[in-house]
Amino acid sequence: MTNHLLIGAGSGLVTALLYSSVMTLSPLSMMLFYLAPLPLFIAGLGWGAYAAAAGALAGTLAISVVLGLITGLLFLVSEALPPVVLSYLALLSRPIPAGANGADGPGEQREWYPPGRLLVWIAAIGGVLVALPILFFGPTADQFEQNVRALFNRLIDAQPALRESLEQSGANGIDRVIDTFIVMVLPVSATLWVLATLLNIWLASKVLAMSGRPPRPWPPFRELVLPPKAAIAFLVAVICVFLGGTIGLIAGIFATTFGLALALLGLAVIHFLVADTPSRTPLLAGVYFAIFVFSWLTAAALASVGLAELVLGLRARRAATSGGPPATT
Repeated sequence: MTNHLLIGAGSGLVTALLYSSVMTLSPLSMMLFYLAPLPLFIAGLGWGAYAAAAGALAGTLAISVVLGLITGLLFLVSEALPPVVLSYLALLSRPIPAGANGADGPGEQREWYPPGRLLVWIAAIGGVLVALPILFFGPTADQFEQNVRALFNRLIDAQPALRESLEQSGANGIDRVIDTFIVMVLPVSATLWVLATLLNIWLASKVLAMSGRPPRPWPPFRELVLPPKAAIAFLVAVICVFLGGTIGLIAGIFATTFGLALALLGLAVIHFLVADTPSRTPLLAGVYFAIFVFSWLTAAALASVGLAELVLGLRARRAATSGGPPATT
């Protein structure tokens, strides 16, 4: 156990170092910022949630000493706690009774926490974390917009060349940029957080597998299954968006995170449907190209496919007609 805690503490210090690099404001620092939780995920998925918790504590103490208590608390909430919680959930498992679900093979067979439910947790945590800045810059929607606008103006004032370029772009060029930033900052932040978290979990699993410490098994992506509550959460969030004000602002964040979860489910459905077709590779290449070029439009279409899967069971219907088993977690 002591070795596990030491490994966790070391991973927390590495995470703190990556997190603090954002202060340089370079493009590389932004990449390192999103990859900062990776060491904690490696510790958590490889040595347990206690190791990740030790790393969270060590990293928070280091950040608090060097950059101040407020920054340390921000680090704890935004970077350190999510890997602890998600590692704990990911490693939950229970024995499969002999003879159930093909558990007749050698060795103990276990049922692991479903990846779809883990994805729902990631969407929920991402929504909460991105909604928290509204309390600091708001707490009302109007105050949030005013304070973000003032902050963005100060950032532009600190870059004379950027301000001059925006002013030359036409009348109200700066105002248009700020308006676009205010509209996009929360949904984009939520999307990046969810995708970065999924990337960190995937990378942590790969690192552990290559190091000879295999992590929990992950089923193929095409078998991803979301609980029906994910669709309910998404639809409730979309409805609340139309209420406007602070509620609408926060609801838009959760509509983004749960919509992204549904889009990933839709992508998994497409992987399943084309798995046995001769043109699988070009079809999937076309889908990913559409995601890259028409990101939001393609994501909306994929989310629709995800909703259809939850309501109609597209993969189960396809499996029934082709004679194969339905996708499960």
